[in-house]
Amino acid sequence: MTFPGFHKTFERLPIARQLLLQWVAWISVASILLSGSAALMMKRQLNNELLTRATEEAGNRLDLVDMHLRSLEEEVLRLARHSFSQPHRRKELQRALMADLMLHRETRGLMFLDHSGQVVQTIRPESLNPPERKDPAAEDIHTVLHKGQILRRLEAARGDYILIVPIKNGETIIGAVAAFFDFTVVLQQFFQRRTTLLYAFEQGGHNFFQTGDFVGGQALPYQTSMMRELDISCRYGANDPEFLRPLHDASILLLIISLALVVITIAFCVGLAHRITEPLRKMTETLGGAGDGSEQDGNEVDELRKAIQRHQETTQGTLRELEKSRDEALKATQTKSEFLANMSHEVRAPMNGVLGMAQLMRFTDMTPEQRKYVDAIVDAGDSLMGIINDILDFSKIEAGHFQIDYQDFDLRRCLQSTLQIFEVRAKEKGLDLILDMKDDLPRMMRGDDLRLRQILNNLISNAIKFTSQGRVVVHVQAQPQADEKFNLSIQVQDTGIGIHKEDMGRLFKSFSQANSSITRKFGGTGLGLAISQALCEMMGGSIGVDSSPGKGSTFYFNLIFEKAQSEGGEVKENGTEYSRNLRILVADDSDVNQMIIRTMFKKLGIRVDIAADGLEAIEMAAATAYDLIYMDVHMPAKDGPEATRIILSENRFQPPPRVIALTADMFKDDHRQCFEAGMIDLLMKPVQLHDLRLSLLKHGHRAREDRKPLGQAS
Repeated sequence: MTFPGFHKTFERLPIARQLLLQWVAWISVASILLSGSAALMMKRQLNNELLTRATEEAGNRLDLVDMHLRSLEEEVLRLARHSFSQPHRRKELQRALMADLMLHRETRGLMFLDHSGQVVQTIRPESLNPPERKDPAAEDIHTVLHKGQILRRLEAARGDYILIVPIKNGETIIGAVAAFFDFTVVLQQFFQRRTTLLYAFEQGGHNFFQTGDFVGGQALPYQTSMMRELDISCRYGANDPEFLRPLHDASILLLIISLALVVITIAFCVGLAHRITEPLRKMTETLGGAGDGSEQDGNEVDELRKAIQRHQETTQGTLRELEKSRDEALKATQTKSEFLANMSHEVRAPMNGVLGMAQLMRFTDMTPEQRKYVDAIVDAGDSLMGIINDILDFSKIEAGHFQIDYQDFDLRRCLQSTLQIFEVRAKEKGLDLILDMKDDLPRMMRGDDLRLRQILNNLISNAIKFTSQGRVVVHVQAQPQADEKFNLSIQVQDTGIGIHKEDMGRLFKSFSQANSSITRKFGGTGLGLAISQALCEMMGGSIGVDSSPGKGSTFYFNLIFEKAQSEGGEVKENGTEYSRNLRILVADDSDVNQMIIRTMFKKLGIRVDIAADGLEAIEMAAATAYDLIYMDVHMPAKDGPEATRIILSENRFQPPPRVIALTADMFKDDHRQCFEAGMIDLLMKPVQLHDLRLSLLKHGHRAREDRKPLGQAS
């Protein structure tokens, strides 16, 4: 199809105008195509994000159902245990426990059976009138009474969840208690509230619970251990108009943006073409009158040359100013780094003396009141050290000096040991501290376990601090990724005071808490969550929170770890015990630190020699064959790394002594200097008795009794 009139009009236009129109047409078509592609990609991405969010939502709710069934089972087990314990309180305990069970809306009744399987007592809530009675199957009773096993069964047709527990008197099974629960009521508690998708639960093809009407649906890939045991499957689907409405809205918005982009592109092209063609037009006019205006053209060229020269001078001046600003910024960063390094040592070193002397006082005979005062000093010192560490960590992150150290570690051992630290605090507050690890969780991983512990310490400490009753549960699971990597997902769930929605935006900001009343009541610097967020991002993950005021909070984070390169876990100790015959030299210029570490070694059954500075350490190491040397890093005359180099280079004993750094420095550069000097390990100040013993177990499992000068070695 042709338009002769249009072609003639187009051909009469100047060449510049023809190029402009062709340019605008091609760019407009390209913009429309790109915008349409972007709209399709955005729609697909939104769809995937909504499906992922819905699947995670179902997984969280199913975990809560699993935990609720476990708590009901625990109450039935408690009823069975107390049925024949404490005979003088048996009836009172039974009544109390049965009353607790009857308070649950899902409880349909309790049934007590004797050793032959005959029903001796049936208890039903008053709301079930007339009471229904359905005795357990004979094979179920046989399993409980003769095998002593707990039986769990779901009858989907009736919606009954049946739990039968044996009653024992010592090792003899004398009866059983059967509890009947309405499983649909349990599901209603967690799935009746507003959800992104709709869900249907089935057993053996029978649909016994559904949150809404939908057709088809997909099988939910997530299953809890209770679902697998009861042979329950779950499908999820959606009401298409409601579910896809956000996608349609997004598509319309993208279409509007695309049209606006085309208009802006056309306007930009018109303006750009004008700026290009206008100089060409002027040049044509100038060339046309070149014969008459040669003198004028020469003046214009001179002015143009001068303008270019002025522009070059201005550009060079700007570059000089930028270089000067860059040098000043680098110098300021270096000054800040040096200040932080000095602050790390100068603040932690005195704290080593305070905490060390307080720990030594614990080993002396004291009155209860004195011990109370000493415990208060240690607790306050530990809190102060935590604040100092938070400030230093945050400063290192801001300065860009924080590094992630990747190494193989035992994930399960790391999680268990971290929770053990908080068991006493949780027990003092009457809280249950629970670690929920998935069965398929890998044992070995490669990553920075120290930073993983730091994040967990912050979140668990906050959960215990803000929870007065109930429990703190740590859920852990790992999803395999490409390139032999794992996405480690951890949730710290508590039943504490919760957080208001308007306060959540301040949680991960530096030196900030939910509100000022929390700071006054619970204390803290407000740096813990900011540091945790920075650590998660440095390890390729993220962190977030869900919370309801008065019900509790769930902090969740994920990290990207690699598959371990070795099969075994990291070796922390080389033996089960260290040698008491070790010859040890300690070099430290502080009298207080000398007294602390000498006393700690004495408590561990080892006598040590003391050097007051690096020079004295060099002289003593040249005269005596030491097995271990604990060397302070900062000392007058000769610092620790320099003294270590001299000792190892002038050593005349075989094998040479092993040098361990005593340091309060927190920077990796300072640690690298120690290792480059020949030191084999670090012991951080303030020195703890437990850490000193671990160091001996790691490096002092065998004394060198046969050490000789190198010239005399056989």
